[in-house]
Amino acid sequence: MIAYLLNLAQLAAIFGLLSVSLNILIGYGGIFSVAHAVFFGLGAYAGAHVALDLAPDILLAALAAALTAGVLSALLALPALRVRGEYFVIASLGLQMLATTVFTEASDITGGLGGLVGIPPPTVFGVSLADPLAFLLVCLGFLALALAVVRLLMRASFGRALMALRDSESAAEALGKNVPLLKTLAVLLGGAFAGVAGALSWLCYFFALRVGPAAGVAALDRLSVVFVAILGALQTDGRASLRRVAKGVGASVTTVSSRVRGLERLGVL
Repeated sequence: MIAYLLNLAQLAAIFGLLSVSLNILIGYGGIFSVAHAVFFGLGAYAGAHVALDLAPDILLAALAAALTAGVLSALLALPALRVRGEYFVIASLGLQMLATTVFTEASDITGGLGGLVGIPPPTVFGVSLADPLAFLLVCLGFLALALAVVRLLMRASFGRALMALRDSESAAEALGKNVPLLKTLAVLLGGAFAGVAGALSWLCYFFALRVGPAAGVAALDRLSVVFVAILGALQTDGRASLRRVAKGVGASVTTVSSRVRGLERLGVL
């Protein structure tokens, strides 16, 4: 029973870190993305490969995951960031579907449907983290660090510019803000934190010491992190505004649905 409760606490901390990364995009930047689980999966695979091929050090795995997910998120987002609103949602949905195929078919890197197995329990400074309580403390430490970093960044000029972009992209551009750069940095930062959350996931019993396609792209994970972010109140105008966020999500979902139906009538889908 104790081990089960500790495992739930570990998952809560990991998904909390993942929701913090999503809050950077949706809450502060107004960038609605449904492909965030891709970067979680990239971090999980990067961390697992570090543990398998180099050393099972959680700090080294987290660093590799942050670099991998952050850089790839920025590179993959560059074409999609040329569009706005619901068009970006559609582009991120396409990225999600592409990642599902890549994670499944690139068996030399991801292990295919079977995933990567035999991943050793991680250590930190030579101390084993096989004990659930020790690993929970590490997860909470990463979560606290992420919250502190995001808070500092959003109080700086970057955060104010990002929130201006959220409120009105056209107005921010008219005031001389570099909109593409702001979007790219927001996606890079969010992807990096999502990658760290993925790197932490490979010890949790939820993944049974196994990293596979489900770790990054399961529909349950995509919905869960959105629910966590919304229930935790996405950051808007410095205060929790659940009604505004829900309205924006609902409008995007409605618009995307209508676009998809239009493509189906045209025979594209």
